[in-house]
Amino acid sequence: MSKNHKMNLRPIVGAMIMALAAPAAMAAVTPPAANSLPGNFYSNQGTNVATYAATSNSAATITFNTAGPVVFQWGGTGDGSTTNSVTLGTASGNPATNAGFDIGAGATLKVSNASAATAAVLISDITGNPSQIYGAVSAPTSVLYIANGNGVIVGSGATLTVPEGAALIGYNQDPAAFAALSGATVNSATATNKGDVTVAQGVTFAGTPGFLLVAGAGNVNVGTSVASQAIFAGYGFSANNATNAALAATSVTSGSAIVSTATLNLSGTLNYSANTSLAAAGNVNVLSGANVTMSPTASTAIGGAFSNAANVTLTNNLTAGSIVNSGTLNGTGAAFSLAATGTAGIVNNGVINASGAGLTFTATSGASAPITNNGVISNVTGALAMNASGLAANNGTVNFSAGSNSLGVTGANVNFYGTVNQGGSALSATNVLTSGVTLETPSTSAGVLNLSSSLFASGASTLQGAAVRVLTGGLTNTANTLTVNVGSGVVGTYGYNLSLFPGTTLAAPSVTVAGATGSNINLDGVLGNSSTSTIDVSSGGTINGSGGFSLATNGALNATFAGNFNNPNGAAAAGKPGVFQYNYVPVNANGGLATITLDPTNTAAAAQMVNLLVTGNADLESSLTAPLTVGGSTAVNSTYQNSHLVLQATGNLTIGSSASVYWPGLVYLGNINAGSPGSLSTAGKITISHNLDNALAANVTGNGGIFFMTDNALTLGSNTVLTNTNSWVNFPVSSGLAPSYAKLNTQFNGAVINSSTPGVISTQLLPAGDFQGR
Repeated sequence: MSKNHKMNLRPIVGAMIMALAAPAAMAAVTPPAANSLPGNFYSNQGTNVATYAATSNSAATITFNTAGPVVFQWGGTGDGSTTNSVTLGTASGNPATNAGFDIGAGATLKVSNASAATAAVLISDITGNPSQIYGAVSAPTSVLYIANGNGVIVGSGATLTVPEGAALIGYNQDPAAFAALSGATVNSATATNKGDVTVAQGVTFAGTPGFLLVAGAGNVNVGTSVASQAIFAGYGFSANNATNAALAATSVTSGSAIVSTATLNLSGTLNYSANTSLAAAGNVNVLSGANVTMSPTASTAIGGAFSNAANVTLTNNLTAGSIVNSGTLNGTGAAFSLAATGTAGIVNNGVINASGAGLTFTATSGASAPITNNGVISNVTGALAMNASGLAANNGTVNFSAGSNSLGVTGANVNFYGTVNQGGSALSATNVLTSGVTLETPSTSAGVLNLSSSLFASGASTLQGAAVRVLTGGLTNTANTLTVNVGSGVVGTYGYNLSLFPGTTLAAPSVTVAGATGSNINLDGVLGNSSTSTIDVSSGGTINGSGGFSLATNGALNATFAGNFNNPNGAAAAGKPGVFQYNYVPVNANGGLATITLDPTNTAAAAQMVNLLVTGNADLESSLTAPLTVGGSTAVNSTYQNSHLVLQATGNLTIGSSASVYWPGLVYLGNINAGSPGSLSTAGKITISHNLDNALAANVTGNGGIFFMTDNALTLGSNTVLTNTNSWVNFPVSSGLAPSYAKLNTQFNGAVINSSTPGVISTQLLPAGDFQGR
């Protein structure tokens, strides 16, 4: 078929994939006796009456003298356009004969045209049994159409010599319509029978046929390759021979495209090159042991399931209702794509070898069409794209060739498991997909992304889903951004919208986690940097976990959250129940300074609890605006919530290196020894670089104040500290700092409700009794 040939074949949907993959069973048919030939027949010939003469006990010749079209009919009665009865003459032999168009092994039938023209000849067998050819048929100057609604079988060992072309058709044909046309036409638009058509392995085509059309609405079984060949399985097509010469593949066109259960089975070594074509309204099965080369185009889409259990080479893209590969599928074209038009999607259980610019899987026509790789996808150069409207899943292995490569997977849900290799070795920090990784559901309103592979990239990368779950491995971007977009609330049975399981990692020079109101994040794995840049987390809900964050040297963590930012199970997991210092989310500064900016967005409505432990040095910053500062006053707001902030560091703690810090409620700051939350480090110190304020616009009746848990004197400079007067400023008893600051206080202030105007709260120097040793 030409590349201009158009088909509109609706896919067969709703059947199970494996059921579609199996060829339909064929009823057993007894081959004709050896050396037997077709018996008497009817013809449309008038003045040029055909003759039928035996030339030996196993050979005969049908002779006519016209440009045609010519009809020879076996079975039925001589009526309509086939009124002339033609009887086998036996003067030169006496071969055994069959009621239908059947040729036994060892027998030879020649169809000879005495005129100089090339005629179109219809062999119409309506005996009710399949036509069987096990011997030899030759038509030196005729275009031969063999049609039988009960099927056509060309058995192993048969020889066809058809230099002008031939058609093997599993449909009954209308002799009058065929004879009435100067150019012969065969079609299936009114077909009622569904005869199987079989061209077995071991069939010989002497010379090169002008064409070979194999068509049927039952099973079409092809086991022998011909250089010029068109295969059509299903209803709704026509084949024209308008010039009364060889039928070109371009004249095979689809008609009404009635969906049928027709199945095309391919076996043996077949080569559908640029001069051949293949189309099916139903299923196409490449059977075990076959070796098939195809050059499909958009015009030769397969309406049903394409199933490969052998070896198929595609020199172009393939479109089918569904695609199941259990063998080897090789792409050799400049671009290679597999597309499924039905709900069953694409499943690879074998090996797919890509080529050219990349490999694209598409299954988006059905509302829930899946793409699943359970096998191996190899030799990908460029982009591997898997675009599904249902589940997109990799459970097997993906092998990229060396070069600039990218991975993109989209689906209603995405499961990316298995192994990814590049250039013969596993992905690593030095062996990366340079064009990035994208794994995402269409939006954050629905869909789950499960990642369980170790991926490395240097191009910008994105993970997206209502829930994103990293089960094992993770994604490391070595040179660009990583964006994680998540939804909010409970998704199915998942309470977290981003969940990193223990031992997993998401890392990049710049990491952005973007959520919405109610987005909850669990970090039992590590969210990290790979260079001096930032991690921006906007959860809209809680952030917790035992893995936490790993910042590059002098990296930054910016956290926006509406719930708690802690690890509520930390103390219990450490065997320290009730010891709040263990309920921390880890932040690893990797030998540098971790700049931590906190933006709790819901403190006016609910207390937000934060507990962080920094391995290294930390600088605390805040985006909040204080309701009350030293020397000021404001109206009392008794509904303001007392949030708690616990920040421990194994190194130095700096408070507000760039601006004043406000936290609404209790603040606990501690220099600790590595591995010992709540301990006192003699090495670390606390520096107040700008003013520190935790005063609420109300009296705090308990669990308030500021804790400076350090063995070294504070570095205050000229900065001030403001807390509530009925709360305390606390130091370790062993440090002796509390009485020292109580005696010399010029910088510690307390907020107090004005006795003369009870509706106003203002500030004063903190009383000596509010300095306490703990």
